[in-house]
Amino acid sequence: MIEMLYDPEANALAVSFRQGGRSVRTVAVSETVNVDFDSKGRLVGLEVLEVRSHMDTKTLTALPASRWLTLAEAERESGLRASTLRVLINRDRLTGQKRGRDWLVAATALYKYMDSREARGRQATNPRARRRSADRQRA
Repeated sequence: MIEMLYDPEANALAVSFRQGGRSVRTVAVSETVNVDFDSKGRLVGLEVLEVRSHMDTKTLTALPASRWLTLAEAERESGLRASTLRVLINRDRLTGQKRGRDWLVAATALYKYMDSREARGRQATNPRARRRSADRQRA
């Protein structure tokens, strides 16, 4: 199933071609288009930056906006503890907002942070986080 998410703040459109597919390699096709592949070289996703210059506003507003994750969901997705995610939000390293008593994290911001962070400190205890860091080192 193809899923498209538009992030108006980042002016970016993400298209996922494989449900749950993990990107291990990104290829820049142009200055504004990146293509993601999985470990077997299959197409996983496409990211278009500066998307407003490619598409009209009416079409973009009809697309689903970036989804928000609760801290518990973000913790399961990233392998980082909820307390760490709260610190990252407070330090403006992650895009988040408080709704009622709960903190929410923008999914696109979480994935971008996970891809951009460098390995340092002690090794992750969560097997998912360890696998992701190993995938990043191989790419």
